[in-house]
Order: sequence, then C-alpha cells, then structure tokens
Amino acid sequence: MSFELFEYKIEDLGKIITGKTPPSKISDAFSAQGIPFVTPKDMDGRRLIDKTERYLSSLGIEAVRNCLLPQNSIAVSCIGSDMGKTVLLPGESITNQQINAIVVDSERFDYKYVYYYLSTLQDAFKAIAGGSATPILNKGHFSQFKVSLPVKLVQNKIALILDSLDTKIEVNTEINQTLEQMAQALFKSWFVDFEPVKNKIAVLEAGGSQEEATLAAMTAISGKDADALAVFEREHPEQYAQLKATAELFPAAMQDSELGAIPKGWGVASISEMGKVTCGKTPSKKEPEYYGSDVPFIKIPDMHGQLFVLKTNEYLSEAGSKSQLKKLVPANSICVSCIATIGVVSITNEPSHTNQQINSVTPHKSSLLYYLYFCMLGLKDHLHILGSAGSATLNVNTSTFSGIKIAQPDAKVLELFHAKCTHLFNEIKSLSVQTESLTQLRDTLLPKLLSGEITLPEAEQIISEEA
Repeated sequence: MSFELFEYKIEDLGKIITGKTPPSKISDAFSAQGIPFVTPKDMDGRRLIDKTERYLSSLGIEAVRNCLLPQNSIAVSCIGSDMGKTVLLPGESITNQQINAIVVDSERFDYKYVYYYLSTLQDAFKAIAGGSATPILNKGHFSQFKVSLPVKLVQNKIALILDSLDTKIEVNTEINQTLEQMAQALFKSWFVDFEPVKNKIAVLEAGGSQEEATLAAMTAISGKDADALAVFEREHPEQYAQLKATAELFPAAMQDSELGAIPKGWGVASISEMGKVTCGKTPSKKEPEYYGSDVPFIKIPDMHGQLFVLKTNEYLSEAGSKSQLKKLVPANSICVSCIATIGVVSITNEPSHTNQQINSVTPHKSSLLYYLYFCMLGLKDHLHILGSAGSATLNVNTSTFSGIKIAQPDAKVLELFHAKCTHLFNEIKSLSVQTESLTQLRDTLLPKLLSGEITLPEAEQIISEEA
C-alpha cells in the first residue's frame, strides 16, 4: 500500500469546540456523577479520559450545552504549562475553556489516528503559542495549524496497530490497580480496622466461647460466613487449618497506645526503628562524569503512578554513585517524596540514588516491605500537616520523617501478610515490566508510522517479535 501525505488544517479534520465552565451563579452545576468535566488537571497521562475530578449536573450541562462533545472527540490543552496535552474522550464530555476539542469528521478521518498524530505535536503547539508566562494557543491559531495525513484507509491501519499496543498497556494497568487494591484491602482489614481482633472481641463480649471468637476472626480474614467455612473445612481441610492458624495469631483484646487503641501485644515504633532512612542527594552538576547510564537517579516525576520504579529520566555513572555511596539505597527500598509534592510512594527495583526531595526507607526485615509500603501511603495527609509548618514550600525533613510513629504488629502476622502480598506484588512488577516494554515500542513506532519511515508490514513484524 503506497504512503502519501496530504496537507490539511486542523479545522478540516472536524468541528472545533472550545470548552466553557458553567457560570459561578449556578450553585448546583457540578455533581458527583454525570457528564465528565475535563480540565488539563485530568490529563494525567491517560489516553482515555472517562473519569474526571468533577462532573456536570443537568443544570451545569444546560448552561454550556453548546460545548457538549460527542463520544470519540479529541481534547487538546491550549493554555499554560500543560499546553499540547492530547486525550481521547470515549463518552460524551464537556471541557473547560483551557481546552480546544475536535469532533472528528469520521467520513474522512480516523479519530484514533488524529489523536495519535496530534499527540506528537506538543512542542509545535508550544512554539506557536508564544513565550509569555502563560502561553495561549487560541482557537483561531489552533484551527489554522497545518497537518499532514495519509488517506483514511492508511489511517485506519496505522491506528489499529498503535491502538492494539495501547489497549494492552491499559489492560495491564487495570489489572495492576486491581492487584494493589486487593493487597490494600487486606492491609486495611488487618492493620487499620483490626477486623480479626474486633470480631473476636465482639463474640467474647456477647458471651461466646474462644472457639467461636476464632471462627469470627476466620470469617473476617476469609470473607466466608459460618456455613461457607463449614463446607470449606470438609472440602479443603489443610487450607482450613491454615486459616484457623492465621486467625489464632490475632489477639482478642485491644490496648491503649500513643497512636490510640491497637491490638494487645502489638507495639509502636518510629520509621527509623523499622528501617534505615536515607535522604537523597544530587551529585554536583559541575562534574559531568558523575552522570551516565549506570545507576537510576530517582526524582519525584519518576515515581508518579509507579509502584515500582523501573526507569528514570536521569541516571548516574558508577563514578557519580561512588561519590556519594552512603546515599545508595538497595532494591526493595520505599521512596517517599517529602518536599513540595509530598506523599508520593514507590519501591526501588534495583540499587538506586534519589534526589534530596525523597526519603527512602530500607526495611530492617524483608517481611516489613509491603507493610511499610502501605503505611507510607497512609501517611500522606499527616506528612502534609508536618510539612506545612514554617515554610512556604511543603517540607518534611529527614529527622521529622524518621521519627514518625507507626504500629508494629506481631512478627508472625507481618510475615503472613508479606507472604500473602508477595505473589500480588510479583505479578504487578511483571506486568509493569511488560507495560514499560510496550510503551517503549509504541513510542518508537509512533513517529515512524506517522511519517511513513516504516511500512505497516514492517511494524507488524516488529510487534510480533517484541510485544
């Protein structure tokens, strides 16, 4: 199939609609559900925006009804630092005035191809918007921007290839979110709500026996009621015995502590008592030989949306790493952002360095890893409070961070929690590695397919070999 590009203006691709925010006098314009109200803040790296921070009520929709976008429209941010971010809107949506949207002429153009094409133009959009403090790409300039596209049949085939990669990436992301939610639900049940303990207490306070209390804890741990547990005991006696042993690890009473009520026999410890805390450092930029491709150098942007940090935007050389060897943190350390953007949490995948905005916790025992990870996630609001004192920029220093107190559960309970989470986290890491590979492949193929540098059969061959 021959590849030939034809020149158009963006306005030729479909109807251009600039969004609008409902007037403030409409007090009930926004709601918890309804039509997504898309702003640049919602453009967080997702290709498809179907969930937003705010939604419009029927009153809000009526106030800006001329801005209602049909499904499969394309939204492009045209004001400020997020200039040129491009997303697909899979359902009916409305955007604010910082966004220009295209309702693609589906007779002549493939909306997914148009999305992929526009997603490569962020730098070009920024260039024509000007260098003011708040760059603006108005509707007129946006509409007149020149683009080059092949015929629709070629668009369809290219979009199909790129879409297949993005769909795999999105499925992996959804699976990982589900796996992490499963682990987090277990953490909450055992270490926040203390459900096995409180179930035991409730039975004993009602005059029940110790055996009935254990059964109640088993119900909390397994999610099975008494009848289901009886069937489970008959059909899976060994697993039933393991479940009972797990329930017996939890006490049947609470005790007071400086953190409030915690299960009897559990302790309270500072973060530094449960792991080694390391504040990162940036090697001197005056020593260019300190930077290279050997050791990951983690900064906060590398952590966003990443449970495991698999790649970084910058790496140190061996010389750079050795220049601050005490700052090197091993794999399976927990990174926590503590300056400016506070409370982002990730786990290192290999020995790494971080900058000074990050405190890392290397657990003293491997069985503490996932427990501490979820504890750090739960500290976000507390870290914000600690970081707000006495400075315009949020800042939790290493000493303050190290001294934060958290519950220290029974060692056997922690070991069991770690064992239950290990499979989930290993699967998350495996899918994350696959996603990173697919992302690199997509980003490599995208400009080459759009320009005709490689043919469709060549792209399909590359995907079959690498994906």
